[in-house]
Amino acid sequence: VDNIDVSELLGKVAVPTLVVHAQNDGIHPLKQGKDLASGIIGAQFILLDSVNHVLLEQEPAEVKFQQEIRKFILG
Repeated sequence: VDNIDVSELLGKVAVPTLVVHAQNDGIHPLKQGKDLASGIIGAQFILLDSVNHVLLEQEPAEVKFQQEIRKFILG
């Protein structure tokens, strides 16, 4: 998956998009999340204070993640 470049397709995304990325993600650098969001017109970018690629239920970033998802879906 890391070797697939979809950057040329991002401009074709025509749906509301929320990109959520952990500040210190150990798998994908922050730049990847920012680049993804900036390539999609109107995309929202949320930065979470976490080192985990998959959030742990007990960490504060999980609460923010759920809040941001609800806000995005419900408007």
